[in-house]
Amino acid sequence: MRYKSVFWGILFITAGILWLLNSIQIVCFGWHDVLALWPFILIWTGISVIPVKNIIRIILDMLALCVAVLVLLFPCNKSDNVRDIQITDKVAIETLDSLDYAYAELSMNAGAGTFIFAPGNALCEIKGLDVSERYLNIVESQEDNMRSAEITLKIHPFVDIMDNNQEKEMYVLLNPTPVWEMDLDMGASRSIMDMRDYKIRSLSIDAGVSDIALTLGDKYSDVEVEVSTGVTNLSMKVPLSMKCVIQNKSALSGLNFKGFTQLSKEEYVSESQSDSLKGIIRITLESGVSNLSVERY
Repeated sequence: MRYKSVFWGILFITAGILWLLNSIQIVCFGWHDVLALWPFILIWTGISVIPVKNIIRIILDMLALCVAVLVLLFPCNKSDNVRDIQITDKVAIETLDSLDYAYAELSMNAGAGTFIFAPGNALCEIKGLDVSERYLNIVESQEDNMRSAEITLKIHPFVDIMDNNQEKEMYVLLNPTPVWEMDLDMGASRSIMDMRDYKIRSLSIDAGVSDIALTLGDKYSDVEVEVSTGVTNLSMKVPLSMKCVIQNKSALSGLNFKGFTQLSKEEYVSESQSDSLKGIIRITLESGVSNLSVERY
């Protein structure tokens, strides 16, 4: 019996089954959870060099694999999964009826951690980070009696993202009154983006190894969304009152576009399912090895 062939065969079969079960939501884990299993590489390497018979190595490998699966599915001291966190449980939502700014642009560069987007009174407010841990700059301009703002937010790369053995949650509170254009580089993070109260004209998300939960609203009639990711679990919700068109340019991705009709190899469409059509959302997806889900609500 060839030890390496048996080990890699069982490892790939197990990974495939877990990926399939995660795609159909029988089990639930994210890429952050997978990356946390890196110590098992050391364990399997150690087992491979122990001077014992191959059958004993295989038994030890299988025991380590069982432990790895249990750690993946039942982790200890794990913070709430992105899809389970309720915004209203975390921050009181209070919006203003009007604000001087008509348009706002946000350019954000995040590193790691959990980022929660929610409405706020100020144009932009950051909670959960010390001033020394981030850079925030707002440049104002005015044209035709309409004020606009360009916001630059950078999270310092060496921020301590752990708090009491759990990943620290950082809040990005934005006022929902202006029409927003957002360019977000989320790095390796968990992101909860509840955009239902915002007038989003364009939203660009660039992420590496991430978990992203994005909910869009119908406050603006023509919305452009671009998502470019590496190894990511993306869950997106779009309102029934908006027509939605998806251009999917992803490779090696698990897709779940429930309620959409596939028009071509890359294009999917879902018409408005409300009595009144409020606009259109155009989504472009370009991802590597990812789980991508878009559903109506």
